Amino acid sequence: MSGAIDRPGSNGRVLLEDSPFAGGQTGQRIVGDSDAIAVFVWLGLPCLLFYAFLGRPVLGLCLGAASLVGLRFYRAGAPPAFVAGPPRSTYVSIACVLAALGLTTIGGEGRLLPATNDWLIRDAVLHDLVVQPWPFVYRFDGQDWLLRAPLAMYLGPAAVGKLLGFKAATLALWAQNTAAMFAVMRLLCSSNSVARSLTVLIAFCIFSGWDLIGALITRHGLAPPVDIEWWAFLFQYSSTMTLAFWVPNHALAGWFVAALILLWDNGQIRIGALAMGAGLSVLWSPFALIGAVPLLAKAGIEALSRRRVTWGDIGMALLLGLALVPLALFLVSDSGGVPQGFQPMNSIFVVFYLLFITLELLPFVAANSLPSGRKGGFSRSTYFVAVGSLLLIPFYSMGAANDFVMRASIPALAIVAVTTGHSAYAAWKAQKVWKAGLVGIALSLGLLTGLVEMWRIFTAPNFGTSRCDLVQAWDQDPRATKSMAHYLADARHVGPLFRHSDAHAYATGPTAARCSDQRL
Repeated sequence: MSGAIDRPGSNGRVLLEDSPFAGGQTGQRIVGDSDAIAVFVWLGLPCLLFYAFLGRPVLGLCLGAASLVGLRFYRAGAPPAFVAGPPRSTYVSIACVLAALGLTTIGGEGRLLPATNDWLIRDAVLHDLVVQPWPFVYRFDGQDWLLRAPLAMYLGPAAVGKLLGFKAATLALWAQNTAAMFAVMRLLCSSNSVARSLTVLIAFCIFSGWDLIGALITRHGLAPPVDIEWWAFLFQYSSTMTLAFWVPNHALAGWFVAALILLWDNGQIRIGALAMGAGLSVLWSPFALIGAVPLLAKAGIEALSRRRVTWGDIGMALLLGLALVPLALFLVSDSGGVPQGFQPMNSIFVVFYLLFITLELLPFVAANSLPSGRKGGFSRSTYFVAVGSLLLIPFYSMGAANDFVMRASIPALAIVAVTTGHSAYAAWKAQKVWKAGLVGIALSLGLLTGLVEMWRIFTAPNFGTSRCDLVQAWDQDPRATKSMAHYLADARHVGPLFRHSDAHAYATGPTAARCSDQRL
């Protein structure tokens, strides 16, 4: 990190003075080592299964070999190789478990509570991956359609479901997402202080812009069905709770990459490992990866300027990049039907953009600008790039509901959330009551968004898990657009690498039976 002073630890490791880990005891196991490896596994395993889903196991073997080579050397040999970390805290681990379990359970996973509307489609994707033999195509309207979507969240649970049934797949999805959130939270909130880590964890979980104030100004989202986060009409920066409840696949992708960037900032992984992890995240969410590009470019420039790039890093990135090319090509196959383009530069956009940035970003920029002593977490340069990205992202739109803004912003929002947590702790530690109070107000007004989301869930009927397939569920989703380009590709418009003449053809179409009645 900029301005760091290197000094050797007693165990021969290198400590960085401005790292949040500096001052921790030496000779300890690196904090987050197992969590970081878990993140790489969660990122890589679905990609291997994806090639099995396509019926191209050879490509999967190539990707597996590239990932194993990269994982073996993910932090070895980079100067400085890594920093000594703080001791693991049982209290922080328990808090992360409870936070992760709370976010997935309240979001409807496991169906102990009602699920949000998006889960009608997600249940259908998981159902089809479990029930249909791989590879398969949907056959309706006289055409064959391929399931072309970011499937990383579904493939592991679907593999479980093929052995144990659809119910086991839904439980495996719940367990997988809970464990993944636990690992990423431990990485994002790790520090040498239990109080600091817990403060960061709380700030991350409740983080949101001031949506209620925006809804009061524009009078949008205040009447049932309540959805105050769309108060700006043109775009939305989703709260942590909203992301976990509605789109955990996109959320985990953005948080995975943010956690890896934090490890890079603290000198714990090589630049090749950061590139590897980011590349693997494409199957979780291409949008989240696109949003992380400025942050990854910044890390690459740092690596070059500090001479922290080795031939191993270059080889690792090239090897994995070649193995991921078919996957990336598949995800963009026949995607021309997805609406996209720059926002029109008219007075409506300018007014809503200025109000949007004022309520969604500026309160936290102001809170993080308060001088409260040395903060931990991400480097200053990473934080500034994240803020810059959030200023620019609303100028582009992609998807019927502008999914680009909602999903590409996830890594940068995570960085701002974690930084705000460190700012809150630093202000409290410095006994600056007024500073801590201002940061607390910024977070508390954001918390209202999460409370509204939970109220929506608790007051909704619990329809359980639907057995409808994707085509049937899409037809009955009142919010779905007519085009299914987000999930399906016309088999005639994809490359021969992705077409199988002997693929199972699943004949389907809209059904008169309600999906909410076809429960698991």
